[in-house]
Amino acid sequence: MTSSYGEIVERLEKLTGADREADCIVAAATQWDGVGHAGQRWIEAWPCIRERGPYDITRSANNYRLPAYTASIDAAVALVEKKLPSAAPGVSKNVHHGHWYGWLARICPDEAAATEMFSEGMSEANAAIALLIALFRALTVNENG
Repeated sequence: MTSSYGEIVERLEKLTGADREADCIVAAATQWDGVGHAGQRWIEAWPCIRERGPYDITRSANNYRLPAYTASIDAAVALVEKKLPSAAPGVSKNVHHGHWYGWLARICPDEAAATEMFSEGMSEANAAIALLIALFRALTVNENG
């Protein structure tokens, strides 16, 4: 079940809305620690994280504990902060066409209030997915050197 970051970008670009299976794949690819309430490890409830398939995460009693990366901008931003702590995430919507844009930028320390965008994503579904696409594109560049 291991997916490259590029394969994850392709999957995210096809989404038309939040998707718990995609959340699971994102969690597995980013080494989600699976720590839930009271410090218990919930990762054991997710077969896709254990690299066993086929799987049906919609039947899991612990479905709510896995971050809703594809539905929640807060979860997507938290993931960006975890994986690329020096990145400044942002999102916007093209109101004329309905597309969401997500991007990651670096703050340039030499110039006051200057930023340099280094990764972008677009989604018709929502801002969280657009930001995840930008994140995984940046991780793909890092993965490929």
